[in-house]
Amino acid sequence: MIVRDRGVRQDAPAPTHRASRQLGWIKKGMTGFPNPILFATDFSGRCDRPLERALGLARHWRSKLVLLHVLEPPHTDLTDEEREVEEARITNKLRTQADGSGVNVETRITRGRVAATIAKVAEEVEAGLIVTGVARYDELGDFILGTTVDRLVRRSHVPVLVVKEKPRSDYRSLLIATDFSNGSATALELAVQFFPEAALNLAHAYHVPFEPVLGREAQAPALQARIAEELDDFLHFLHVPADVRDRIDFHLDYGETAPVISGLARSVEADLAVIGAHGKSGFVAATIGNNAKVLLESLSCDVMLVPKDAL
Repeated sequence: MIVRDRGVRQDAPAPTHRASRQLGWIKKGMTGFPNPILFATDFSGRCDRPLERALGLARHWRSKLVLLHVLEPPHTDLTDEEREVEEARITNKLRTQADGSGVNVETRITRGRVAATIAKVAEEVEAGLIVTGVARYDELGDFILGTTVDRLVRRSHVPVLVVKEKPRSDYRSLLIATDFSNGSATALELAVQFFPEAALNLAHAYHVPFEPVLGREAQAPALQARIAEELDDFLHFLHVPADVRDRIDFHLDYGETAPVISGLARSVEADLAVIGAHGKSGFVAATIGNNAKVLLESLSCDVMLVPKDAL
């Protein structure tokens, strides 16, 4: 493991191991890539980027791609015949989006509230990944998350990949945000499982408690020991091969979570950030889970949000 530290010296005392953790997908025997992948589309122009990424992942992983269109109520004014015509038209439109892709595609049309319905369908088809896009881009080109995407990432029990950038290649450089919690460990383990060949950058933002009163330097020894201990425990109990653990590039930086993680993502040229949906609180640890929405909005690269029960 390579350590990059922009705020804490590397002469911390040797840490000790503390508590183990259980990993769901190992216990359940789950391995490999997500299959199927669920992509929900409203046929708007902003869907082209996530659709392209979903098709690319499905080809690379040889996974089935479920194309979903959700019709929101009310639609009670339609007769049965009109409803059949409408659904046939939408089904044809869904299939057209995947023409010539070489991907095994299933189409679904469902009625209901969009976010809740997407999450429900993901459970029904046993999807391993939901791919979605941003709500829209503003006049400066920055993306706006939107209520539907926000609700979806809070409801989903499977990872949600929010695609912002036009795909140009497979994901090559991952930035995994960590607060040393089980949730961020799950995020890292799943990132390794999904993207085994990508460069792995583990990022941690930290604060000094009571800095205005005591000062940052006065607390350095205790802070060093605590971060070293938590990092050692975190890496020791990761369920990843030793050779994978050895090639993790670890980055420490001082400051607020969102700007630190966003800055590190730019510095390592990450094309995908991976965030655990549930973290922990504390003085030293950045509360990744509580900052998930802020990170989604501040990062310019694609973001995969991983629920703690995703594996």
